Amino acid sequence: MSSSHHQRFKELRVAVLVPTYNNARTLRRLLTELKNYTDQIIVVNDGSTDETRSILNECEMEHIVTYKNNVGKGWALRCGFK
Repeated sequence: MSSSHHQRFKELRVAVLVPTYNNARTLRRLLTELKNYTDQIIVVNDGSTDETRSILNECEMEHIVTYKNNVGKGWALRCGFK
């Protein structure tokens, strides 16, 4: 994707919110694809017990919130919106 997508996301002041719980199998691919459009990505790791944390470290995400225990998708979304 072109840098115009990145610029447009910045102009609109839009971010992508990704709540995740034990999605290690698909998370890396999702984040790689999202980075084609924007760097404005907020990931809320909702107490994952799989390899999610190490994937987030490898992907070098700027905005990550991690809960030790699963608190639910609704809570994760509210946290991400803050």
